[in-house]
Amino acid sequence: MNVQSKSCQHVKPDQVTCLEGVAVGYSTTLIVVAAVEFSLQFMVLCQVHPGSATRTDLLSCFAAWDGEHYVRIASEGYSWHPDRMSNVAFFPAYPVLGAMVCRLTGFRTEAGLLVVNYAALAGCFVLFGNYVRSRSAQDPTSTASYALLSLGLWPTTFWMRMCYTESLFLFVTLAAMLSMQHHRHPLIVALIIGFATATRSTGVALIPVFCLWLWRGNLNSLRSQPEPDSNRRTLIRAGLLATAYLPVMVWGLIGYMTWLNHLFGDPFVFMQTQIHWTERPVDGPLDNLFRLVTLEPFRAVYDAADPGYWGRVPPNQVALLNLKFTNPIFVAITVLLLIVGIRRGWINAGEWILAAGLLGIALWFQGVRTTMMSQARYASVVYPVYIILGQILSRIPSPIAAMLCACSAVVLAAYSAMFCSWYFFY
Repeated sequence: MNVQSKSCQHVKPDQVTCLEGVAVGYSTTLIVVAAVEFSLQFMVLCQVHPGSATRTDLLSCFAAWDGEHYVRIASEGYSWHPDRMSNVAFFPAYPVLGAMVCRLTGFRTEAGLLVVNYAALAGCFVLFGNYVRSRSAQDPTSTASYALLSLGLWPTTFWMRMCYTESLFLFVTLAAMLSMQHHRHPLIVALIIGFATATRSTGVALIPVFCLWLWRGNLNSLRSQPEPDSNRRTLIRAGLLATAYLPVMVWGLIGYMTWLNHLFGDPFVFMQTQIHWTERPVDGPLDNLFRLVTLEPFRAVYDAADPGYWGRVPPNQVALLNLKFTNPIFVAITVLLLIVGIRRGWINAGEWILAAGLLGIALWFQGVRTTMMSQARYASVVYPVYIILGQILSRIPSPIAAMLCACSAVVLAAYSAMFCSWYFFY
């Protein structure tokens, strides 16, 4: 007994957090992998989309839908065709890292991409666990544990286990936020943010958080007001620093645009090709704003006369298993949870500004013209929601919390299996 006590004393709190994060990430990912294997062995393949023919074995199951584009980029490089969907819409950090793994190991492309994915995912759980535990010493230990479970079991996080950018993007986002929380040098933080913009365009949502951090100096105390006498001076200083670091914060985006200009003679082809993912045209920014304000893309999903109606794509027998049906629901839940978190003081200004940026950019550029396509996926990386869920679950009776986690795990497995069987999960 004494030996055990002494040995436990040598285990540091951050080591315990790392082990817990890895354990939660591993166990919840097993649910997804088991569901993928079940899908391959027992589920009927949805052959409505021609891409379903690429599902030939277990590895190919993880590269359904957009995963095909990342596999093609990693193995063949970028291509652009003005008259159809082109893979220039997908940013380079993830497929480039996957291609590097393949070259170093000789792995198949899907395997190389998954190595990047799961390494980033393990990093997400470790960073997120440390982030939650270090942001507030007053929170009970169970809050961080439930926050980790929320990240692992939230139904739409199945994308983090597929050949998609979600896990890498979340890892880089958490690295940037944790670096600000630990007062790293602004240049280091700016470089990390720049890598986020090489992963996904929504990486620019970190820029206003960085500016706020420069102004207030402490991400953990963003609720507090600065001293009136120093307000103007610190604001000017922060503005000058942010301007100086701006090119560093967008080095990934600038690098990608430079490469596209070299390949295709136009740095904006990644935006131009987006028109081929359009379900309903938008007549300018004012029309886009009006439709968002009136919640038209949300309502259109449930209008049988609209081209974006959820019942037009399989699976259309069970609404809750149709992601077209649940995309607006997941976004609405995310927004409601953020409102609760802000009102209760569970998330700070930097976190809700980041969340608003991630959701707002996706809704503005994609939500209207695609009738909420993939919005649940975009919302899955809004990590402050998992902090809020951790707070809620730690405050309700344990049996109820366990039941909610179990229900979420079932939906997570179902979504994973449907996705890999090429039902319209985007």
